[in-house]
Amino acid sequence: MKIQLVFTFLLCLSGCTLLPMSAACLDAKIPKKSLEDDQAFHVFYTNTKTGVVTERTILCEQFYNAQCSARGNYWDWRHAAKPDKYNLTLNDGRAVSLNAPLCTDLVNKDRTGLNYTYLNFNEVDGIWLVKNEDKWIYKQYDKVTKTSKLVFEVPVTIKIEKR
Repeated sequence: MKIQLVFTFLLCLSGCTLLPMSAACLDAKIPKKSLEDDQAFHVFYTNTKTGVVTERTILCEQFYNAQCSARGNYWDWRHAAKPDKYNLTLNDGRAVSLNAPLCTDLVNKDRTGLNYTYLNFNEVDGIWLVKNEDKWIYKQYDKVTKTSKLVFEVPVTIKIEKR
């Protein structure tokens, strides 16, 4: 009797997601072109040690993100062309690179600006950097003491302008 009850419960549960999932999967099979609403941004990286300014242009396009999932399909933003990473040297001499900002962060008006970025060591994805006032820093959180300590600061400022 218990097995039959569990089986009936599982059958009912799977039936609740069956229709939305099948609609999302059918929608995902229909190819959709990217919208013609491309947007371009200039990103200026300034090395605070040397004062050298490097400019990158980022082109963003709107595409249909079809995942065949219960979350559904939706229009989202992505890089139209793979942007170059920004290479620099930390104060301790390590060569690192910063990923370009995500198009979703650049385009959406409800965001307060670029507050995080991703740092790479030796072409291997590394760690999240957080913006603290005008500085980009990496802090490490200690679960025992429940405090965070500054590990290093990245000598760069980032300015973004819409083209």
